[in-house]
Amino acid sequence: MARRIVSNPWFNAQLKSNGLNKTRLARAVGIHPSALSNILSGNRRLQLDEANKIAEALHRPVVEVLERFGISFGPGLGGSGLLSGQISSEDKAVFFNEATGPVELKYIDLSIGLFYSFLEFTTNEAAPRYFAGELIGIQEENDLDACLGAEAVVGLKDGTAVFKRVQPGSGPGLFTLISLNQSRPALIDVPLEWGYAVGVHVPINAVRSSDKLP
Repeated sequence: MARRIVSNPWFNAQLKSNGLNKTRLARAVGIHPSALSNILSGNRRLQLDEANKIAEALHRPVVEVLERFGISFGPGLGGSGLLSGQISSEDKAVFFNEATGPVELKYIDLSIGLFYSFLEFTTNEAAPRYFAGELIGIQEENDLDACLGAEAVVGLKDGTAVFKRVQPGSGPGLFTLISLNQSRPALIDVPLEWGYAVGVHVPINAVRSSDKLP
């Protein structure tokens, strides 16, 4: 399917603000100027490594570049999802969808019509519920009430984010956060800034990496 840049005025403004023209940008990306022209006209598909290099040259988040080139992030049957972050050791959740550095595209075999933000587990600390390489999709709406009794990614008052099972605390505005790793103690009566409930679990056999955009 042909892909066209969403906003030519945006693209031209970014070139100008960075002292570039299409030839210089093509050189920075490592492609022939005619290849860049074909991408912009929709006659050639943008590759993920090229999107990362364009983002670096324009000093813009790569997510923004992908959006401007009309790349859809929503999952679907055999569709693609852009990772929004990772669940690392000690239940820490790290979001990188605002970064200007490289991001990774995953092909996700899901027959769902809802949009989720996907985070990937980097360790087996949440096993056997979740294993490294598997994904969770968190819902787009910030809703702490929806997190009660569920697994969720929540924001603590110190600015960090964690993946926990959320239970009510002893009073209003307080929550108990339980790790899926039974060796890790629960956090009791913790105030939270925000919360996004887990809406879908993507097992490892339904995920594969790709260095190309579909």
